[in-house]
Amino acid sequence: MTSAEDGEPLVGATVTPIGGGLATATDIDGAFRLQVPASVKKLSVTYVGMQSKEVNIDFNAPMHIELTTNQTALDEVMVVAFGTSKKQAFTGAATVVKAAMPVSRSAVSLRSMRAPIL
Repeated sequence: MTSAEDGEPLVGATVTPIGGGLATATDIDGAFRLQVPASVKKLSVTYVGMQSKEVNIDFNAPMHIELTTNQTALDEVMVVAFGTSKKQAFTGAATVVKAAMPVSRSAVSLRSMRAPIL
């Protein structure tokens, strides 16, 4: 499973058989292995920030699935320390973090990073 925009593998995408069977997630290469009943003919594929997709199962060949970016979906979700929340439902202080902003760490965590492991 890859991104349609850049061809990069999608790690941790959810693949669910429609009509029965257990879901699985893609590995570091975007690959997945799934056992489904013969009655299942389609898979549902989801990944955060991508458009969900339903695909027909091809039992005779490896499947290659591409997902496209869903630009509008990421604008509506906030990541919080204990999960995710829609903007409308969020109460508390929030800030926008941009990719260009440096990430700071407290002195305590920096000290623990330098500690030798015995």
